[in-house]
Amino acid sequence: MTPFFDPYIGKLYATEGLNGKRILILGDSHYCGDVNCKGICGCHGMSSYDDMDECFDLTKNVIEHYRQYRKGLAKGDKWCKTFLRFERAILANTETTEEDSEYLLDRIAFSNFVQSAYHADADGNYEYEDYSKSVPYICSIIDKYMPDYIIAWGNNVWDFMPGDNWEGISENIGKYDWNGHRILMLKIHHPSRFFSYEKHIPLIKEFLKM
Repeated sequence: MTPFFDPYIGKLYATEGLNGKRILILGDSHYCGDVNCKGICGCHGMSSYDDMDECFDLTKNVIEHYRQYRKGLAKGDKWCKTFLRFERAILANTETTEEDSEYLLDRIAFSNFVQSAYHADADGNYEYEDYSKSVPYICSIIDKYMPDYIIAWGNNVWDFMPGDNWEGISENIGKYDWNGHRILMLKIHHPSRFFSYEKHIPLIKEFLKM
């Protein structure tokens, strides 16, 4: 199954990874500025893949914008702070540099969970159906890129991940037997809100040692 938003895959994700491990970051959702597409795109099946031809790179474009922001070449939109918080938490350094950012982006994979985009000015939150219909697409990404670790941003991503071949280890950590491959998964607070370095730096550091 082809995802509607291709994941961002760092150029060293498969060969070096981060500390020798392939890490997939699962964010939550995308927001789009095209009012003509509100409510019809992606996993809801009201638009074809051909209709979304210009949208497949949305996730990659978000990461590229963040990369340019860290270089001082793009506007620092509010969501850039979300990625910056996570970058500093996973690298255990609250004063990361542009070079640190580049190092991380080269070595991780990133996908938003929901395979549909809301208009940037939409009222309300994503609904149950947005997540449930996205599950098969996320599974296809995991099948293709087979991470060693998954870090889930927030409760919704964590709660909607498949329950097959899953073993809970703690409130925030569990593991999959994914077609014979062990994948460990960690739930963290979404970095856009309620996020503290004091909690998440040691949490992520210990998780990546497992």
